[in-house]
Amino acid sequence: MAFTARRTSQLLFLVAFFVVLTLNRFPYTGRVPGDFFLRASPLLPVAGLIEAHRVCLEYWPALAILVVTVVLGRVFCGWACPLGTTIDAARSLLKRSPESEIPCGPRLSRLPLIILLFVTVCAFFGIGVWSFLDPLALYNRVATVVLFPVLSRAVTAFFAWLALWPLVGGLFAPVASGLKAGLIPEGDNLFLAVWPLAFLLSGILLLELIAPRFWCRFICPAGAWLGLLARFAPYRRKVDSTCVRCGGCRRTCRMGAIAKDEFERTRQDLCIVCLTCLESCPPRIECTNWSATGGVVVRADGLSRRQFVGTVFGSLAAVGTFRVGLTNRATSGRIIRPPGAILEPLFLDRCIRCLACVRMCRSNGGCLQPGSIHQDLLELWTPEALMRVGYCEYGCNLCGQVCPTGVIRPLSLEEKQKTSMGMAHFDRNLCIPYARGENCMVCEEHCPVKEKAIRFENREVTLPDGRQRKVKVPYVVRELCIGCGICECKCPLPGEPAIFVVNEGAVRPKPPES
Repeated sequence: MAFTARRTSQLLFLVAFFVVLTLNRFPYTGRVPGDFFLRASPLLPVAGLIEAHRVCLEYWPALAILVVTVVLGRVFCGWACPLGTTIDAARSLLKRSPESEIPCGPRLSRLPLIILLFVTVCAFFGIGVWSFLDPLALYNRVATVVLFPVLSRAVTAFFAWLALWPLVGGLFAPVASGLKAGLIPEGDNLFLAVWPLAFLLSGILLLELIAPRFWCRFICPAGAWLGLLARFAPYRRKVDSTCVRCGGCRRTCRMGAIAKDEFERTRQDLCIVCLTCLESCPPRIECTNWSATGGVVVRADGLSRRQFVGTVFGSLAAVGTFRVGLTNRATSGRIIRPPGAILEPLFLDRCIRCLACVRMCRSNGGCLQPGSIHQDLLELWTPEALMRVGYCEYGCNLCGQVCPTGVIRPLSLEEKQKTSMGMAHFDRNLCIPYARGENCMVCEEHCPVKEKAIRFENREVTLPDGRQRKVKVPYVVRELCIGCGICECKCPLPGEPAIFVVNEGAVRPKPPES
């Protein structure tokens, strides 16, 4: 019964996660907060305390999880984490045995604490590498770029195939239209970085071939943090005198939390309260139960002095490496952030790379994309506007409404329409009026600014054959351009556009507490 309850809880939380993800797109009503699950990340309160020097109450879902962990143990990992649920499902599909013992287990057992210490030291120096490994941000990242687009394409293809059969297609036509309206009303999602994120998720799942919950046991820093708190939990596993020492509980414990040959002893920091030990007890024997009293706890592995000092010095070396990189002006000027994004160093530090803003963007896989590495590892998977692919909609201000950490400030529509993302410039060697002496007004026609940030002046040009012609040549009114990028996106030239946007003049506010 308890095992069924856990599976039901996992399924409900996973469905809720994807429901929130589905609703987190244009048009956005806000009735279901799109960042609810992201604000439940156990690492967010720690990062907020380090960076903002205060307890961030806006992360109340995460704070609630921390309180529950102190009382009940790591129930979040076993009952709610969508990544953990997907890992369990993958193991079932791989049909691996439940044996959790691996030869290198004792050596790897301290690795999560080393990773947690590493990301904490980096956070103290303003480097948010923890967000790369945060389970909720990571899962939202993969779901946005890989899982949801694949699902939407599969649904579209399936009903397109059914439509080939007149009778069957007619019966399922209302279902198809309903799913399209609910899942993909804005059209199919198309993103960059699909393959790297697909390989990342595949790698996490394939680690199950080595040991169950390998990611949770030996890598996840959020799990290590919850494990530290779970050591204080009074609610713990208890084995009574009826135990026949069959060892079934140890063999089926996916976290390796039960001591070898001492089945009554449990590592509280590893136990995720999955209750498989209850199910593994022989029939008519109930030696294992859970109680707020009693229970023998194995002393959790900690870091030796050498490991602690080595990790700290290694972290400081990594901090120094991050800080000494040379800024490449040729590429840094083309990195354009969403309107309302805070100052770049703080943005790179505090963005958790969840890509909620990318999912929300009205351009739907056009303007905002997962960023690549231009000159700094921290740029990876941060939201970046690629204007040649898409543009920032003049009437959309949704990205700031779903950012869980506030690195994209929420702006009213009026504020957003006056907030500059950058500045447009013409390449006169490519622009049709300048280079060919022919009129082209595409950029001016699409400029959304009421007063038009792109205007023309009449100029007489000399053609290659020597003839004179009057041409309307465009220019940018710098005081009016907001860098929305529609001119770059709509430029009719193939390949490189004749007009492009750089981050010159972008308005990057400080966060309120800075």
